[in-house]
Parts: sequence; C-alpha cells; structure tokens
Amino acid sequence: MSVIALGPYKFAPRDQVKNFHGNILVNFCWDRHVLVTAPFAVALPPTMTLREAIMARIAPSIAFHPDARKIDWNTVQWEKDHKPWQPDLDKSLAENKVGHKDYLVFITPELKGLNNTGL
Repeated sequence: MSVIALGPYKFAPRDQVKNFHGNILVNFCWDRHVLVTAPFAVALPPTMTLREAIMARIAPSIAFHPDARKIDWNTVQWEKDHKPWQPDLDKSLAENKVGHKDYLVFITPELKGLNNTGL
C-alpha cells in the first residue's frame, strides 16, 4: 500500500522486498470480521502455496474468533487489491501473482461475524 509523504523522502523505505530475506509481505483482511485487526501483514516465501500460507499463518492468527473454525477455505471468495480474484490454493503465491505488499481480502458470506454483528 502506498504512502504519500508530506515532504521529500531522504532515505530508502525500510519495507522494501530486499529487506525481507527472500520473503514478501502480504496483507490479509477478513471481510466483515473487524474483531480481527485488519489488515494484518505476514511475511511469507513466494514459493509457499496459498493453502500452506492459510494453514500455517492465517488460520492460527484468526483462531481466537468463533467463526474461524467454520471457514471452508475451498469456498472463500477473494479480492486482491480491491478486485475480485480467484486464486488456486494449491499454487504458490508467485504463481498466483501475489507480490510484495499486496492486499488480499477473504470473504466468507455465510459467516457474518460474532453474533452476526460484523465483529
């Protein structure tokens, strides 16, 4: 996500991909579940499949939410950088064209947050 500086930048941004030891930062947001701080950034290797990223990093990060265990990841709807997106969960992030600092939203229409309140 870009930032508009109020003045001239006299130094290199520290969140450049070269500073993450081969990983990329990927921002995830769970739609209609604001109890989960959104978006949250995760450093992931671009060779990791999206399914591996979900199981190893995303699912544990949201496990405290009562709706988390009800997610069917095979039916989740996705947006990438605010546009509808249909990833292949079994392909790598790179193969799914996920890049450094991309913004991914996962949408679970059947789950509407804590007590259907959007939390």
